[in-house]
Amino acid sequence: MGLDRVADMQNDETTRAVPDAPTHLADEEFSETLSALTNALDALIADWSAHPDRPPDLGRFIPREGPSRLMTLVELVKVDLEYRWTDRRHPKTLDAYGDEFPELAKDRLSADLIYEEFHYRARAGDEVTREGYLKQYPVQAGDLARLLQLDDPFQSTRIYQGRAEVTVESFEPGDELDDFSLLLKLGEGAFAKVFLARQQSMQRLVALKISSDSGTEPQVLAQLDHDHIVRVFDVRTLAGSGIRLLYMQYLPGGTLLDIVRVRKHTDNRQVDGRVFGRALKAALESRGETLPTSRSYEDSSWSRLICRIGTGLARGLAYAHRRGVLHRDIKPANVLLTADGTPKLADFNISFGSDVEGATADSFFGGSLAYMSPEQLAACHPARPIAPDELDARSDIYSLGVMLWELLTGERPFDDPVTGRDRLTLLDEMIERRQAGPDPESLDASGTCTNGLRNALLRCLDPNPEHRFDSGERLAEQLELCLNPRAEEIVYAPEGALRSWLRRLAPLAFIVLAGTPNGLAAFFNYSYNRLVIIDSIKAVGLADRFELLQTCVNAVFFPLGLGIGIAYAWATCRASSRAARGVRKPDKYLTRHKRQALDFGHVASLISVTLWTIAAMIYPAAIRIMHGPGIRTIEYVEFFGSLVLCGLIAAAYPFFLVTFYSVRVLYPPLLRVNLDLQTDQALLTRLRQWCWVYLGIAALIPLLSVMALTSLALYDADAARQTGWVLVSLSAGGLCGSGLAALLFRKILGDFDALLSAAPR
Repeated sequence: MGLDRVADMQNDETTRAVPDAPTHLADEEFSETLSALTNALDALIADWSAHPDRPPDLGRFIPREGPSRLMTLVELVKVDLEYRWTDRRHPKTLDAYGDEFPELAKDRLSADLIYEEFHYRARAGDEVTREGYLKQYPVQAGDLARLLQLDDPFQSTRIYQGRAEVTVESFEPGDELDDFSLLLKLGEGAFAKVFLARQQSMQRLVALKISSDSGTEPQVLAQLDHDHIVRVFDVRTLAGSGIRLLYMQYLPGGTLLDIVRVRKHTDNRQVDGRVFGRALKAALESRGETLPTSRSYEDSSWSRLICRIGTGLARGLAYAHRRGVLHRDIKPANVLLTADGTPKLADFNISFGSDVEGATADSFFGGSLAYMSPEQLAACHPARPIAPDELDARSDIYSLGVMLWELLTGERPFDDPVTGRDRLTLLDEMIERRQAGPDPESLDASGTCTNGLRNALLRCLDPNPEHRFDSGERLAEQLELCLNPRAEEIVYAPEGALRSWLRRLAPLAFIVLAGTPNGLAAFFNYSYNRLVIIDSIKAVGLADRFELLQTCVNAVFFPLGLGIGIAYAWATCRASSRAARGVRKPDKYLTRHKRQALDFGHVASLISVTLWTIAAMIYPAAIRIMHGPGIRTIEYVEFFGSLVLCGLIAAAYPFFLVTFYSVRVLYPPLLRVNLDLQTDQALLTRLRQWCWVYLGIAALIPLLSVMALTSLALYDADAARQTGWVLVSLSAGGLCGSGLAALLFRKILGDFDALLSAAPR
C-alpha cells in the first residue's frame, strides 16, 4: 500500500477506529487518528476494487463527529474523485459532494480539494480552465491560483498515494513464514508489522519487518554499518505474494518513544538517569530480557544523558549523510535501544540514498509532520517553491533537534493542531510556527537543560538552514562538549551584563593588563639606570640629557605599543561581540578570529618585547653619544642587563594576564558559533606549549633580580646601598608576579586541557 509518508505520523500503535480526537493530540491519540484515517482510505479502496460499477457511500467511512471528521472526509473525496473520473465511469463534482456533506459547501471548500477536482476533470477530457475555476471559487481564489501555477501538470495533494495491493494484518505470533518463526509482535504501523522472530537456518533471533515489496529500502540500509544505526542482515520476498521480509539486528530495549512517555509523566525535579533505567527495564521485561549489571546512565543527570544519546545519533546521521543517505523520518519511535541503552537509528524506509540506482528524492520523500523541518514541510506543500531533492542533511538535523527537545522536556517544541482543517492549511500553520522559532522558556522551565545543550537545541531548530549545524559531526561535537562540565562552562558561560561589558572594553583591558607591567618595568628601568649609572658618572648635563632621552623614548614607544595593541584588541572584541549576538560569518573568518583571540596574549608580549629590544639598543648608544667614550664596559652591561630584565617582565606578565582575559571573555563566543575544536586543537596545543615558556620566564625574574643585587653588592657596596631598594622591590614584586603567573598558568592550562579533552579524536 502507498500512504504518502507525509501522513506517516503513527507511533507504531495498533490500528483502531477513528476517535473523536481533540484539536491538539497526544502521541497515542495522534497515532490512532492517523491509523484510523489509513483504515478508512484502505476500506474505500477495497470497496472500489470489489465493486467498480457501484460507487461506495463515503458516509460509511467517516466518523460522525469530532475534529478528525473533516480531514478524513477531504482525503476520502480526493481518492473517490480519482476513481470516479478515471475513464469517466461515475463522474461527480464537488457541488454534488457539497449537497451530501455540509462541510463541503462551496464557500467552505479547501483549495487543495478544488485543485484535485480540476486536474482529474482535465485528465478525463473535460474542458476546464484555470480562469474559470478562479471565477467559480472566489473565496479560495488566492490559494487556488498558487496551486494551479505549479510546473507539474498534476502534483497531487492527497495524503494517500497509490492503491493497496497487499496486506500484512493476517500475520501473528506463532506463524511460520519462510525461514522465520514469529515469536512476538514488537510493533505495528499502517504499512508494516515488526516481529521478534527466530531465523531457523542461522538459529538466531532477528527483528523481522513484514511489508509490501516496494521501494529500495534494503539497498539503502545495506550501505550502512555504524554503531548507532540498526544493522540490516538481508531481505527476502515471498514469491507471488508481494510481501517483503526485511530482517535485521534485534534490539530488545524498546524505542525512545518508551522513554518519552515515561519522561512526560515525570516531575522535572525528579527526572534523572533512573527514569531512563525504569523505561528501559520495562521494555526489556516485556520481551523477557533483564537489565545488564552495568548501568552507568543511572548516575547521570538528565541533560548529560540527552547529550550522550544525541551524540551517538548525530554521529550515526553523519555517517549516513556522508554516504548520500538522508533519513527523513527521525522520531522517537524510529530510534531503537539495545539492552544497555545504546540508541540506534532505524526505519530508513523513506530515506533518500543518492547512491542507489534509480532512486530519486521524490520517490523517497515523506516523514512525520511533527518532527519535520520547515523546508521539509514546505516540500510537502504543492504550492511552495521547494522540491524534495532540495533538502539536505540540515533537515535531518532539525528533526533530531525536535526529538531531543521532546526527550529533554517531555513536550515537543511546537504545539501543532493536526485535525479539524484541510491539509494545506495545516501545513501552512505548521510552517509558520517553525519559522517563528521555538520558545526557549520551555527549556528553562524543564529545570534540566544546561547552557550548552540549550544552545545546541536552539541552533538545531533555527528556521534558517544556513544557521543550523551543517553536519551531524558538528552537532555531535557540541553535544560531546556538554558531557565535559568544565569545557561546557568555558564555552557556554552565562552571557551577563558584566561579561558583555568586559568584552566591549577589550582595548581598555589591553591598556590595563599589558600597560601596567610595562609601566612598572619602565619605572624600574629608569630608577635603576639613574641611580646606578647616570648619577655615578657625574658628568655635567648628563642627567638632564638622560631625562630627555627617557621622556622621548617613552613618549614614542608607549603610544606606539598601545596603539598597535588597541587596534588588535578592537578587531578581536568586535568579532567576539558579533558572535555573542549570534551574528555568523563564514567559517574561514571565524577560524581566523578565534586564532586572533587565542594569540592576543602572545601578541601583547611580542609588542612589548620588540619595543624593549629596540630600547636596549637605543639607550647605550645614546648614552655613549651624549657622554663620549668615558663609559666603562660594566656600565654598558648594567644598562643592557636592566633592559633584559624589563623585557622579561614585559614578556611574561602581559602574556598571562591578556591570555586569561581572552580565553575567558573573547574566545568563548567565537567558539559557540563555530565549535570546531578539531581545527582549534593545533592552536590550543601550540599556545599550551608557550604557556610553559612564559612560566619559565616569569620564574627567572625574581631569580635574576637577586643575582643582580648580589653582583652589585660584591662589585660596588656603596652603589648597592643606594640602589638596593630597587632590586629588593623588584625581587619581591617578581616573587608575587611569579605566583600570579603560576596561578593564571594553572587556570589557563585547565581551560585548554578541558577543551582539548572535548575535541574529537
